[in-house]
Amino acid sequence: MSKSDKKLSILYLLDILKQYTDENHSLTYSEIDQKLQTKFGIRLDAKTIAKYVNLLQDYGIDIKKRGNNGCSIISRNFDTSELCFLIDAIFSSRSISSQYAKNLIQILLKESSIYEKNKYNYIYKADEIARINNKEFFYTIDTISRAIEENKQISFTYNEVLLNKKLKARFDGKEFIINPYFMINNHGKYYLVCNYDKYNSLSNYKIENISNIKILDTKIKPLQLLEDSQNFDISSYINEHIYMFSGKTIQTTIKIKNPKVLNDIVDWYGENIIVKEKDNEIFISFNVNEQAFLYWALQYGLNIEIIKPKSTRDKYIEILKEIINKYNG
Repeated sequence: MSKSDKKLSILYLLDILKQYTDENHSLTYSEIDQKLQTKFGIRLDAKTIAKYVNLLQDYGIDIKKRGNNGCSIISRNFDTSELCFLIDAIFSSRSISSQYAKNLIQILLKESSIYEKNKYNYIYKADEIARINNKEFFYTIDTISRAIEENKQISFTYNEVLLNKKLKARFDGKEFIINPYFMINNHGKYYLVCNYDKYNSLSNYKIENISNIKILDTKIKPLQLLEDSQNFDISSYINEHIYMFSGKTIQTTIKIKNPKVLNDIVDWYGENIIVKEKDNEIFISFNVNEQAFLYWALQYGLNIEIIKPKSTRDKYIEILKEIINKYNG
């Protein structure tokens, strides 16, 4: 064994334990020595392995000894449920390419034993998920994060999807000057909550459609100076903008026929909704972006009735008439 290998041998041992042991699987010191030979070309006697295991335990690694000559790692940075949640979040995200998804998941799986990794074979189906392949995505996320931290404006080109499914810059590549405030993950898509410097209201931009981003030297416009943003609350904003449309927020009241629909409404709008019963009918009130609400109401039209505001109810009726007319031709 070279001097370099000798210095690293405790790390090689830790690598073997991470890869081949868990709460339900252990290795004897002899088996550890065999795997060290096969994988790293080094040998450690039982006494040295026992000493290294003690050192790793002192460092805080949760290793359980099995009898006099065996051990296994019991806990890791993530338990099984946490790891499953993180992998599912990456797997279901449509904002990153399948290759990025696979790479990120493989990094997470380095925390797992070979036995735990077998539970996540479905990650190789990541290519089957419909995704936007914007190679600038992570760079864009990082740049926006730095701009928000430094309280600076950004500029970028905003793109749209063409019939050939490729992105093309909107408005002939016009540069948008933006005041960035927050990033939101909404249904697996990332959005920038910001202010287009030309106006005095909030806007939402899909981050995967952003390219050519730059941080500017100019400071952002304070959020509090925008219309209706003096008491801004990001949680309320997310609940009100379920599809991340820009535009005004309204207080709406709907009537539902089936109480089971209440579960869906809570899923979409959170628990801050107001529920009232009157004459055996159920009325639900909440704040919501009007455009997003009209879009949402089309999905639940058989189970809800828009009561107020009347202007929103009238817009909904006009949308329904247009849809019917398309099919009456």
